[in-house]
Parts: sequence; structure tokens; C-alpha cells
Amino acid sequence: MNLRIRTSSHARHTSPRPPLPGRRPALYLGMAAAGAIMVNVMTAGEPAAHADPQLSSVSVAEQLGVQAESAPVAVEEAARPLEQLVASRSERDADRTAAAQAQAAADQAELAARAAAEEAARVAAEQAAAAERS
Repeated sequence: MNLRIRTSSHARHTSPRPPLPGRRPALYLGMAAAGAIMVNVMTAGEPAAHADPQLSSVSVAEQLGVQAESAPVAVEEAARPLEQLVASRSERDADRTAAAQAQAAADQAELAARAAAEEAARVAAEQAAAAERS
């Protein structure tokens, strides 16, 4: 039996046909990308903007006319705002402590007043009960 001879009926009636268009999207995508790169390479020229080389370095202070030397600041003058902050913080702490002590004293007075009122009510109830018995 010769394998080169087609014996089936289907094989005799079909002829080789070219592949349908659109079956190879990856190939088309690759060709489009390569074409875009080639167009970019062929049309690319010099960049649109070029920076001119800087001739001399000039600082901002020099442009504004500010001298590099500044007047010496006395240590006392520099420390004065810090001392004021420390003083105000210690004053605030003292005020908080005094307020907490005043609140504690007020709470104690409130508890003492309630205890006195309860004691007075108890004594009055005992006197009323004694008056009813007699």
C-alpha cells in the first residue's frame, strides 16, 4: 500500500486552500509595532529643547544683594523665647495642679454635704418614728 495515494473520498475532493485572513493577530500586531518603531527611528531628529550651558554660578543671596556675613546674635537674645516658653509651660502646669486640687476639695465638700444631709434625714426619721410610738 502506497501512503502517498489518497484513498478516502474526503481527501480526493478537498484541495489545499490558503489560511483565512485574520487568523494570525499576533503576527499583525508584531508587524505594526515594528513599523511604528521604524517610523519613530526614521523621523526622529534632535530634541526640541536644549539647555544652554550655564556660564557662571550665581547664588540667590548674591542676586538679591544679601551679604554672607550676618550680625552676631547674642546668646541671651536667642535663649529669651525659649525661656518664655519654659516659664509659660511651668505656669500652665502649676495652674493645672491648682485646678486639680480645687476640684478635689470641691468633691470632698460635696461628699461631706451629702453625708450631712443623709445623717439629718436619718435623725429626722428616727425622731418621727419615736413621736409616733409615744
